Amino acid sequence: MNNWYRTLLLEQTLPRWQASAATGTGLFLPHLDRRWRQTGKTFGTVVSQCRLLYNFACGYRLTGVQAYLDAVESGTNFLLKRFRDNEHGGWYWACSLDGAVIDNKKDCYGQAFALFGLCHAWSVLHDDRLKQEALHTWETIRTWFREPNGGFIYHFDRAFTKAAAERSQNPVMHLFEALLAAVDTGLEPGLLSEAQQVGRFILDLRDSTNRLPEVFDSNWKLLPESRGGHCNIGHAFEWAFLLSKGSILGLPASFIDRGREFLDYGTSIGLDREKGGIFSSASYDGTIQRKKGWWEQCEAIRALQHYVSRRGADNLQPALESCIEYVQDAFIDLEYGGWYSEPSPRPGSPGEYKGSEWKMDYHVVGMCIEAL
Repeated sequence: MNNWYRTLLLEQTLPRWQASAATGTGLFLPHLDRRWRQTGKTFGTVVSQCRLLYNFACGYRLTGVQAYLDAVESGTNFLLKRFRDNEHGGWYWACSLDGAVIDNKKDCYGQAFALFGLCHAWSVLHDDRLKQEALHTWETIRTWFREPNGGFIYHFDRAFTKAAAERSQNPVMHLFEALLAAVDTGLEPGLLSEAQQVGRFILDLRDSTNRLPEVFDSNWKLLPESRGGHCNIGHAFEWAFLLSKGSILGLPASFIDRGREFLDYGTSIGLDREKGGIFSSASYDGTIQRKKGWWEQCEAIRALQHYVSRRGADNLQPALESCIEYVQDAFIDLEYGGWYSEPSPRPGSPGEYKGSEWKMDYHVVGMCIEAL
């Protein structure tokens, strides 16, 4: 099985992304068709830029191939020159290939990935400028997005004058991930205490069934299903992995238990025991929405692999094997390599596409890195 992960990562994923998404300007263009060709969309987001910085940094660490390092360097330069708001602070949401800002909102999700991407870029470029930018990004997040109760505002306008009315756990989860990256890469070990605070805030949002609602009002009270309220099963697996990884980096051992609770919830409610794989979401009463997304499969496999290999949870091996078999059958493109966007997509449909502003295979890379 290790050979499957290695081939998927080093032959089917990373080199194709480097060849297809990197540009002469430094902006990564993530919109790719089934054959890994550009679809004609000439923009990227701070999330796509920074997730690909992570991908290429991982590629360089694993292989030493100069093309990956060059991509990290040019991509970081574009990030600092075009995505950074030098007047109001923080990072814009989207830029075009010529460097024009096409969406200037300040999104907590985007700020979290700026921190995440800068940490990984610093880890291979060893440029102290990037360390300072990462720490400044965290200060911007603390100053503008953090609330007195420990939560974080979802997004603002450019000048931080108008805040979104609703809240979401999703950007907070990725902020926790970014803070762990700052510790894991050695950029700033002192941010572990900040990660602990973020983690405890999220753990306090769960109810007695260990479910974590996805969206809330401005007071962090869960939204009813009539207003979009639901539970994302993929995020349960993502939290399971991140909490356990955090304990490896120095967070309290109790985080392992909380992570296992997330994992138990995800497998009990989300595992398709008939066909394999993980369902995407559920209503508050546990009713499953039977759609299966590509990234949820990655997060389920990563978390299950982690708990089997690092936590001795041998009872999860059948679930892990079931998910892998389902992915190999439904999501892997045997002709052109990589993952489809949908399971077993119709020929010629967008489900065959290999990339978009939300699909950069950062989930695939993270899954493979953990397995290897």
